[in-house]
Order: sequence, then structure tokens, then C-alpha cells
Amino acid sequence: MHRNISKLSHFLSFSLAGIAFNVGDETMNMTKTQAAKRIQHFVPSCEISLGSGEDKDQRDYDVSYARIKKLGFRSSILLDDGIKELVAVLPQMSEAELTFSKNIL
Repeated sequence: MHRNISKLSHFLSFSLAGIAFNVGDETMNMTKTQAAKRIQHFVPSCEISLGSGEDKDQRDYDVSYARIKKLGFRSSILLDDGIKELVAVLPQMSEAELTFSKNIL
């Protein structure tokens, strides 16, 4: 988190009101199943179950990071490093923090 906050000052000099940005890197584009398998690599006890029926979360598509890249943003952490960081911090989070973060975890 501190990495992203420290970069914020760079972007404050631009007029960005009302503009949405995908923050990341093209190397991180993957399906939800691929992401789950990367997590499972670091958390072997993680079970992946592919359910049948309609997927209410249809976010299996390539995300464009071109807009933020034009402003000079480059990802400074690899996906695997981010997963390792989350694996280390999740057990330390309170129930309230986990509930607050559930849409991003």
C-alpha cells in the first residue's frame, strides 16, 4: 500500500478529475481461474472449485492500463510478490478490516 501512496504525489500535478484509471500492468492480465491458481501456488491448502451455472462476476477480460501508463505509472511489484505480501498480512487483519476489504480480497 505504501508504494501506491508514495506515487500519488506524482499524479496530483495532473488534472485528473472524473477520469477512471486501471492501475496495474499488462503482465497481470489473467482470468480469475489463472489468478486463483497463482494464489494456490503460495497457499497450497487453497481449494479451487469451478462451479456450474451463471458467473455473476464476469471480469474475465483483458484490462487496458494504457491511460495510466501515459502518465508515467509503472507497476513496481510483481504479482507473485503482491500475493506473498497479502498472505503475510491477512492473518494479522481484524475481522472489521477483512469485512471492509472483502471486495478487493
